[in-house]
Amino acid sequence: MKPFLAFLLVLSWTSQVLGRAVFAHFMVGNTEHYSKSNWVDNIKLAQDAHINTFTLNMAKGEPMNAKAIADAFSNAEELGFKLFFSFDYAGRSPYAKDEVITWINKYAPSSAYFRH
Repeated sequence: MKPFLAFLLVLSWTSQVLGRAVFAHFMVGNTEHYSKSNWVDNIKLAQDAHINTFTLNMAKGEPMNAKAIADAFSNAEELGFKLFFSFDYAGRSPYAKDEVITWINKYAPSSAYFRH
């Protein structure tokens, strides 16, 4: 009986699925000319590769940030995909605390915003 119980214990360990999110670093600065189909294609490719979330790397003051982030969240919501921010401090000056809080407050209520 003991060998059978040991076998069941080992079997239970091997059949467990560990749920972990997989993130991809996504450069918002490369999206200046993105259309809806570009976002949809990129999100679907990520989903096909079992990537759960884009980490949206944003340099301060990039002219495309506002539109790109709005488009990213809109399309991610439609496709059941997740996003979160990575505020890039290396490319330019740091983000002001109030600016970071504004971005997060605006998009945290979205169904696409990743929560751990």
